[in-house]
Amino acid sequence: MQKHADTYQKAQEELKSRRFSAARQLFLEAASLQGLDLPSLITQAQRLLDGGDIKAALQLYLQIFEHNPTDIDALLGLTKGALFLHQLEDANAYLSALFAMDPQHPQALTLRGLLAEANGQLEDALADLSLAVSLTPSSFLAVYNLGRLQFDTGNVELAMETLSDALEISQDSSDVFYLLGLCFARSGKSDDAIAHFEKATTILQDDADLWMTLGEFYCDVYRFDDAIVAFDKSLSLCQAAAPLLERACAACARFGLFDEGVGYIEQLLEAQPDDFRMLLNASLFYVMTGDFDESEACLQRAMEIKPHHWEPGFLMGNLYRSIELYDEAEEWYRVSVSHAKRPIQEFQALGNLAVTLMEKQAMWDEEGLGDEQESVMEEAVTLLERVVKLAPPKEYRFHYNLALAYASLDRSRKAGAVLEHILKDVPPSSELFELAGDVRKHILSKVPSLRARQKRRIKRGVGGSGA
Repeated sequence: MQKHADTYQKAQEELKSRRFSAARQLFLEAASLQGLDLPSLITQAQRLLDGGDIKAALQLYLQIFEHNPTDIDALLGLTKGALFLHQLEDANAYLSALFAMDPQHPQALTLRGLLAEANGQLEDALADLSLAVSLTPSSFLAVYNLGRLQFDTGNVELAMETLSDALEISQDSSDVFYLLGLCFARSGKSDDAIAHFEKATTILQDDADLWMTLGEFYCDVYRFDDAIVAFDKSLSLCQAAAPLLERACAACARFGLFDEGVGYIEQLLEAQPDDFRMLLNASLFYVMTGDFDESEACLQRAMEIKPHHWEPGFLMGNLYRSIELYDEAEEWYRVSVSHAKRPIQEFQALGNLAVTLMEKQAMWDEEGLGDEQESVMEEAVTLLERVVKLAPPKEYRFHYNLALAYASLDRSRKAGAVLEHILKDVPPSSELFELAGDVRKHILSKVPSLRARQKRRIKRGVGGSGA
């Protein structure tokens, strides 16, 4: 035992004198005198780390480090484990000890880059990773993480080059194929993106998130059958986890795949029957698939959960309006208006209420009941005049309805002024521009004073965009 103690003391003295090579040999000799095979323990620790048993690996690495504080592999293992557990101060301490012995150690530079990234120091991270790649261009860990960080920081072209290098090092990495797929997607090359996502799923076939991402990109290129297959595969791998179900529902809603997606929303509702937002989303799926009773039931339940929220009443109004039950729609829109707390909520509820009144008047006129029913157009105009003041920038759909309401009440000047405002601001390629232009032509053809004024404006070169 005395010989071990003397050898260990000499090793410590060499370490303090920064003679690391000599210290390392003495620490190994001291460990051997105790019957410890440190290289063998390093192999065991690495095996534990690779297998995901981080805490057991760290315990073994710490044991090795206590016997040999110059062991580079132990310091690297401790740093990796600390980073994985987000123990950033510990990781920094291990790296400091390592760099004291080898300031240009490539793997340590890679890990320092990852530490810098974890601390939000992205420029430092990129610098360390770039240096690591220049020193060991065959290091997959360095090349892959450099490409990943280049992508995350928006340098897509450079990321594609770096990740292509990573693919040459390891051709069976699903992570590289996935990231390259994202690069192609960001560059607008959907077919190339999908090809890389498909390759990633052939390598890693049981990754639920990867299959869900593939399905979402299938939707982007209108391969809806393939998308549903990918969604179902994803959900089968994760026991229909709520976050992935929500992504499948969102994709189906975005692309109008309501028949295909209603099963996903029902699974979510089964797991979360009293989730307010889920009930509102389910009502949309049901109404779009023609199941009005289920849609109404979802909204009624949502109102029980939040009786003073504006949105259930608004969606109930939309439901009844879609089946032309205007009296019921009007009633629910008024409920929604009474609960609206923010301008955008009031804008939507009041706007749909006003349009419903206009549609009700049009229905009466078509049925020959217009003269027998009290006109609701005056109230529609009053509401729409409030609505256009609440409208977000560049939002003119209710301006157009206001112009129609003015015109129906023979207030052609006001209608013309609103239409000119629309034509001045909306893109000429839009449908609303065309509709507004047609209505303005109709009004101008019937009102001589307006027509004469418009001709004068055109002559002066200050006419509307439709001139």
